[in-house]
Amino acid sequence: MAYGFYGWDHGDVCPITDEYEGIGSPCQLYDALWDIWCEYTCAPRLRGQWNEDNRTVGQCSITAFLAQDIFGGKVYGILRPGGNYHCYNVVGNCVFDLTSQQFGDEILNYDHNPEQFREVHFARDEKRQRYLYLKEELGKRFGKNRLSISRIMKKMILGSQGNTHDINHLLKVHSYARLIGECENLEARELRTLEIAAVLHDIACPLCREKYGNTNGKRQEEEGMPLVREFFAGMGLEQDILERVVFLVGHHHTLTDIQGMDYQILIEADYLVNADESQYSEENIRDMLARVFRTETGRELLKGIYLNQERNYHGQK
Repeated sequence: MAYGFYGWDHGDVCPITDEYEGIGSPCQLYDALWDIWCEYTCAPRLRGQWNEDNRTVGQCSITAFLAQDIFGGKVYGILRPGGNYHCYNVVGNCVFDLTSQQFGDEILNYDHNPEQFREVHFARDEKRQRYLYLKEELGKRFGKNRLSISRIMKKMILGSQGNTHDINHLLKVHSYARLIGECENLEARELRTLEIAAVLHDIACPLCREKYGNTNGKRQEEEGMPLVREFFAGMGLEQDILERVVFLVGHHHTLTDIQGMDYQILIEADYLVNADESQYSEENIRDMLARVFRTETGRELLKGIYLNQERNYHGQK
C-alpha cells in the first residue's frame, strides 16, 4: 500500500516503546492519527484551512514530537515563510514527514535543517495542550491499557454459562475474522472493531432461545444491539468502536448492502464456521461463494475447506 507522506517508503523504523499496540511503523502511526487529527489539534493560525480532505495542515510539530516519543531519533524543522518551522522526523538514516501532504505538490528540502526541541515549541501552552490531546487520544485507541480483546473475550466466555457450543463458535468465528482481516491488511483500528464484533456477534443467542425458543437470525440482530451496549457499560470501550460493533452485531445475518470490510469479513467468518456446524450443502456453499464472499482470503478459505475435490464433503477422506 502506498502512502502520501514523505518518507513512507524510506525504510523500516521500529518503535522504541511497547506503549502502543498495532503501531510498529510510521505508516501505522499515520493510519492511527488519521482519525485523531482534527481542527482542535491544528495550529490556531491555520484552522481556517483545516478540513477532512486536508487533515495534516497545522499538525506538524505535535505530530513530529509524538512520533519521536514512539520511534526515537530527532526532530528537524524546515523554515517557512513567516518564520515558522515545519517539523519532521529523522531516525538513523530514515527521514519521514507524516504531515507533508498539507503542502500538495510543493517539494520540500529535507537537508541541512536545524534541530527542533520540544522545550522551545511547548513553551507555548496551546501547542503543549494540543500535543497532550493527540497523545491521550492515541493512548485511548492503541495504548496497552485500553480495553483488550482478551478481556472482552473472557467476559463473553464466562457469560456463556458453560455453553460449550456457543463458546467454541465465538472462538472459531473470532479466529477466522482475525485471520481474514490480517491477510486483507485491515488497518489496526478496523481490525480491532472486527475482532470485538466477532466475539460478540451471537450475544443474543441465549436470550433468543429463552424468549423465542430458537436463534432466528433477525431476532438475534434485534435483541443483540441493546445487549452489546449493556455488555460494555462502564468498561471504557471507545465510543466510535462501540457504535460500529452495535451496528455489526445488528446486521451480521443481513447479506445485502454490505458496506465496510469489517462487515464483509464478519459475514464470511461466521459462514465459514456455520458451514461446518450446520452441515450446509455444497449447493449452499457454492451459492454463498458466488453471491456473498468478496475477500480474496475468505474465498480461498471457503473453497479450500469445503470445495476441495480431493476430499469428500466436510473433510472426510
